Amino acid sequence: MDQLEKKSILVSILKELPSNYEIKEIKTFTGINKQLSIQSSTTLKSLKPLQIQHRTLFDNLKKQINSQKQSFSNELDIQISKLLTTLSPKYEINDKFLGISEVERINFDTDNTQEPEQILFKLQTGFIHLIIFWASWSNKSKELIEQCENLYQKKLEWQGKIKIVGMSIDSQLQLLIKRLNNNNWKKIEHYRFPNGYDDNNQIFNELNIKDIPFIFITNKKGEITYLGSPENIFLEEFLDNELNQLFQQKCTKVNQIIIDENQSQSAIEQFRQLKHNFLKLFSIIQEANFNGKVDISLQKISTWKKNTLKRVLLESKLELIYDVHKSEENKITQFLDEFWSQIPNNLKQVLKSKIRDPDREEYEIKAKFQEIFSFQEIQLQYFPQEILKLSYMNGEYKTEKKNSFTTLPQNLTAQSFTRAISEVKDFFSNLSDDEERTINIDSITQDIKSYVTLEPFHTFQPLHNYRKWGQENYITIEHVQGQILVLDYWAYACGPCVKGISHLAQLMKNNITKWGNSVRFIILSIALSDESQLFMDLNQELQKYLEFYFPKQVRQIDQIVYGMQSIPHYLIIDKFGIIRYKGELQNIEKKVNKLRDEQNQQLQVDHQHIPMNDTKILQIITDLFYTNMKENFRLIDKEKVIQFEIVIKIIKILNKSKISKTFLQYYVRDTQLVQIKKFLDQLFNIIPKQIWTISKYIQNTISIKYPGLICTVCKKDISQHAQQYYSYFKDEHVCIECAEFDDVKKIGMERFRYADTLIFINGPLTDESVLHNIEIQKVGKNLKLKEGEIGNQKQSFICFQCRTNQPFGPRYISLNNQLGRFVEDNYIDYCQLCFTQIKNQNLKTRELTLFTRILFDYGEYSMF
Repeated sequence: MDQLEKKSILVSILKELPSNYEIKEIKTFTGINKQLSIQSSTTLKSLKPLQIQHRTLFDNLKKQINSQKQSFSNELDIQISKLLTTLSPKYEINDKFLGISEVERINFDTDNTQEPEQILFKLQTGFIHLIIFWASWSNKSKELIEQCENLYQKKLEWQGKIKIVGMSIDSQLQLLIKRLNNNNWKKIEHYRFPNGYDDNNQIFNELNIKDIPFIFITNKKGEITYLGSPENIFLEEFLDNELNQLFQQKCTKVNQIIIDENQSQSAIEQFRQLKHNFLKLFSIIQEANFNGKVDISLQKISTWKKNTLKRVLLESKLELIYDVHKSEENKITQFLDEFWSQIPNNLKQVLKSKIRDPDREEYEIKAKFQEIFSFQEIQLQYFPQEILKLSYMNGEYKTEKKNSFTTLPQNLTAQSFTRAISEVKDFFSNLSDDEERTINIDSITQDIKSYVTLEPFHTFQPLHNYRKWGQENYITIEHVQGQILVLDYWAYACGPCVKGISHLAQLMKNNITKWGNSVRFIILSIALSDESQLFMDLNQELQKYLEFYFPKQVRQIDQIVYGMQSIPHYLIIDKFGIIRYKGELQNIEKKVNKLRDEQNQQLQVDHQHIPMNDTKILQIITDLFYTNMKENFRLIDKEKVIQFEIVIKIIKILNKSKISKTFLQYYVRDTQLVQIKKFLDQLFNIIPKQIWTISKYIQNTISIKYPGLICTVCKKDISQHAQQYYSYFKDEHVCIECAEFDDVKKIGMERFRYADTLIFINGPLTDESVLHNIEIQKVGKNLKLKEGEIGNQKQSFICFQCRTNQPFGPRYISLNNQLGRFVEDNYIDYCQLCFTQIKNQNLKTRELTLFTRILFDYGEYSMF
């Protein structure tokens, strides 16, 4: 990084800041015992944010910085961005409140309907104000609103003097209105943020709102006298005192530390000496070759002052972190006594010191579980366990074997598990965070939970305490012999859940003649019925094909029994009452039809009934994995997208071994299924399929036709055009001129000659294999704006090449990058400008060949 450039930027920032502000520069050198080189990093920050009256100054400063950003290095860009974050204006006690822009006022008229209007909210002169940031789905928020309604009714002396205002972050207006009406919360004024909670909203940043409910209180002059959580004050007493002017909070100012030139020279000499010690200690740590973590760092803290416009060194210090096994206790003690002790105490600090004794920690955790579960009359026993893990990912094969333990409970029920595990969580939540402890706790919890969780090929157990929508009585949901039952756990605020429900309704509608009463779809809400009122009112068509049920209470026992950890969560029960599929499912229609055709009951195979010698069977599976699989994958996985994992757990009781659990998960493309099935058939001959807990994802792929012969819009011959566009959804080709035509005088889809989602083919192609095995989710869903919609082209992504955030114009998703299973931020996106540069590259430098073009911002990847 150019230090002159950095100095120039910092000087320009300092000139704009008030006189009592300074910028701290912290340079950290870190030596990590398992790395040969020393790492360094620099942070810029202000020790205090700007005051709220400097809001305009800050906005101008940001504009000034943004205008220069193109010349910044990535490192400088990160440093300046963090500096601006620490300077961002914040409200403090005694600040005058300036108002809230773009909120909706909710007006109640006589028939309890409301017409929201968007306004600038300002305090009313002469009133004390209590402003509440809340949400109707938050229990603490609702309790606070109810408390304020009751106080306002009880405290007659407040009326005409104190105003209570609710600022809701509910995203669904009609649902908020319904709840306000149902609870008759109309004594206080109500407003709503149209976009709900938004990190980018200025007021949330200025008040530093991290959680709700959040409140602030202003006196009659509009000055803030309190801001923060309502749990930290006695609200009624505080407002009474404010009304009687008995309470006044004062804020203190931090005196600026002035450092003279002599102190600065002393700090420079001190840093030189510490740097010498730092390098020496790092060398000693490297030679000691610790297995655990032993890191040493040197911090150099400087300040940039407005009055001098230059950097002055303040101080430096050494910091040490160590986290080692008890077997290295003598080694770390020797290092501390012989070397670390030579550094003066005022120049060093041990940030973390831990000597681990895993055996003792494991014993204590096991004992605490046994103690807590014994109060529920549940006995826990621990047995040794061997775990074999075979995996294939990114073209690499791995084998892992480790010894562990497993937990066997006796007298366990779902109810007793729920009570006991709640106490376990309460106990361990009071202890400091520790990764190794957390792993042990989670392992024991999951072991115990597995004994109350019903897996595929177990018999379905009825669901209690559910009420069908539109009815009053809570009933038990049971399986009817001869009928296939599909259950879907969902919540109204879950986008994928709502999409899945619509899909199920369409399935039932399409197959109603074929299926009749032989298939039943039940939609199980995890939220109470009143919270889903608006959704049910707006989606009555779905109720013709699906049965909606709502629980008596949240977190019901059946959610544990059926292993619901995320939503949507599906269960499919066959004609004989046996659970056959569970989890996040694909191809539900195909699965249902397969179960309808079955004539005989598929029975579960018990692990205990498998004749086996654990050593022999593990060796057979390992050999199969490394011979059969290796040869198959070499042929079908040239792009290294397959993910495959086998986990087998063997428990040892009284010197006898048995397979306790078997897990199989894999990700493959549809074009790879035939070869994968050959391996699976051999695997299931060794350990039957019914025993495996299987998680699989089959990636559907497409092929692209190229070259096209005629542009579907202008009808000209494009057979010799190397670069052209293709619509997978309509099987049409479009020339560049027609595809990229954009009449900005029009709005929405009317701007374009061809508005469907297109794939750009960046020919001529040197390798036509790129036209095949294209992951279908990257092609999109061919979304379009509705007629009359203007659309937003400020896209929700960061360009992979120029790093521009939220670029304007179409979005281009590379189809031949980041292949394999989709994870968050897995796509490679380009803005219009960078796409044009790539398109115009010569053939030798061109690497990217296929792009999906998305014209407008439709939200997250899952949306479009």
